[in-house]
Parts: sequence; structure tokens; C-alpha cells
Amino acid sequence: VEGAHCGRPTAPQPEAAKEVIELAAALAHQVPVLHDISTGGLAVTVAEICIVSGVGAELWGQPDASLFSEDPHRFVVIMEPGTVTLPGGVARRIGTVGGDSLEIAGHKVGLDLLTNTYREAIPRRMRG
Repeated sequence: VEGAHCGRPTAPQPEAAKEVIELAAALAHQVPVLHDISTGGLAVTVAEICIVSGVGAELWGQPDASLFSEDPHRFVVIMEPGTVTLPGGVARRIGTVGGDSLEIAGHKVGLDLLTNTYREAIPRRMRG
């Protein structure tokens, strides 16, 4: 399909995986939120964090293709700026947390709608 975002994720890289796992293990004891980016990519990961925590977020300037990428060796860390020193070149600030909505690429969804849609997905399908 022309213009579709599809294809295979980037192949795993064993050395990169080892570094990411070691970093994640160290950060798990230092930050309040650490979540892998997997099924559904960055957009779904951040939505899951918002739903569970009840706190909104805003992602800045993420290209559409990267929002749903399931490339390996990535995770989201939520922390107060400056509280943890991350190794250079492996991390970047992509947004903020707070409020009562999730905003990605200029599209805003209220947490109530996001949460209800998530929680009602299976029951809604079961009802037909």
C-alpha cells in the first residue's frame, strides 16, 4: 500500500541488547517509571503509562513512523530532569508528563476517553 508504514522491525543486535538490559536493570532502582517499548511502539507504551498512572503526557515532535515502531532495544523512562545521569548518546527527552490528556503529534485525547476505550475494548467486542 502506497504511503503505508509497514515492514519488519530492525533486527536485534546482541551487544546493544546487553547494554540496554544492563541500563534498564540499573534504572529500575532509580526511576519511578520504566517501560519497554514493544507491541504498538512508543505511542502505545506512553498510552499504557497514562492509563495505569492516571497522569497525562505530551510527546514532542515524534515522526509518525516512529510512533508505532516496534524496533528492539528501547524503553521509556519517566523521571524528574537531572535526577539520574544517563550515558551519553543513548537517551533523549521526548516529552513531559502531567495533565489530564495524552497529546502526540498535535493530537490530544482525554485520559477519561483513553482509559474507557482501553478498559471497554474486550467487553465491547464480546457484545458484538
